[in-house]
Amino acid sequence: MKKVKNILVATDFSVTARNAFHYAKRLAKVLDATITVVHIKDSFSPDTTKIQDLPIKEHIPNNYDEEMELFVSEEDENDGWKMTKHKVKTLIVEGDPSERLVELSESNYADMIVLGTTGFADILASIIGTTSLGVANKAHCPVLLVPRDAKWKPIEKIMYASDYYSITPRMVTEITDFALEIKAKMHFVHVETNEPIDPKQESKDIIDALMTTVNPQLNYEIHAVYGLRPEDALQKYSDKHNINLMAFASKHRTFWERLMHHSVAEKMALNTNTPMMLIHTDDGTA
Repeated sequence: MKKVKNILVATDFSVTARNAFHYAKRLAKVLDATITVVHIKDSFSPDTTKIQDLPIKEHIPNNYDEEMELFVSEEDENDGWKMTKHKVKTLIVEGDPSERLVELSESNYADMIVLGTTGFADILASIIGTTSLGVANKAHCPVLLVPRDAKWKPIEKIMYASDYYSITPRMVTEITDFALEIKAKMHFVHVETNEPIDPKQESKDIIDALMTTVNPQLNYEIHAVYGLRPEDALQKYSDKHNINLMAFASKHRTFWERLMHHSVAEKMALNTNTPMMLIHTDDGTA
């Protein structure tokens, strides 16, 4: 995974987006990264004709520049801590929020995108919150989804949910590079839906062999969970082991796609209080 030096945080000025900004600030401090807070103008203008083909604009002549500055200063005050001025930038663009965020995922603004997610009870309360899963599936950089009620905690334990038999060195490298950078312990968790099992020795051997060649310094554990509802089994494991971040590293159409079937991952993202990160390994992000 590419070293994260630039974090993009989308805001529609909602409670959800404000919480994501607070989380991103703390993560940026750990990573010594800069933050760019972006507002997609069309999200405030649902009746305006969509401008699909205009180039991204950094400055749009209206009061949104002042609104952005006020947003940052207010949240610094609410948070009780502000980043160094040169570490926080603002950006305003026009267009569809999902499309523009996917475009920005390939720009110099974003080594990672941080987005807030809403719960089912207030799913219409935040435009950014309701588009975050779509962006996560299409983005070309890692996307970190922060539930509205999630508060920053040092990321000491990362749960990587996977299918052992489809794991590749590239997938392991993507997520373990990040874990090593923030000095977190990895929990490799195999999701089993048929019957309760412990990881077979051959499955452990797969991970152990990869660690020997990929990241031998990584601190990790290997486990399996069972459940007819994978999202419930993963959440139960996360709660029991005090996981700070759920991670999914895959190609666009493998494990994540299977989790999304029947809205499994969507239910996790919208109901959990644990932040989730999705990394695609077929984008050249390593």
